[in-house]
Amino acid sequence: MNCDELLPEVYNKKELKRKYDPLCWICKWEFKKIGAANHQFHCKRCANSVCKNCSDNRIPLSKTDKINLYRVCDMCVTELQHFKLKKKFADVVEDLKAKEEIIEM
Repeated sequence: MNCDELLPEVYNKKELKRKYDPLCWICKWEFKKIGAANHQFHCKRCANSVCKNCSDNRIPLSKTDKINLYRVCDMCVTELQHFKLKKKFADVVEDLKAKEEIIEM
């Protein structure tokens, strides 16, 4: 099991239902209609409204598509990184248990 298991086989952005909000859902920055500095973006993974500072990440969003990188929010990146760390920790624990069984024999 790896991080790619969280991703679909093919990413279809037409299925994404954007969530419009007057505030960034992470830092609560207020979006204004005038000015590029307050531009509203949407995370291509969770569809939440986010500001530029909270969505400065680009990652692939499917198992098969490794060329296109999509804008994702910090929360989604953190979730994916946490999954990777959790998986690595589980692998280390499993290796240690296997070594203990060998030593006990």
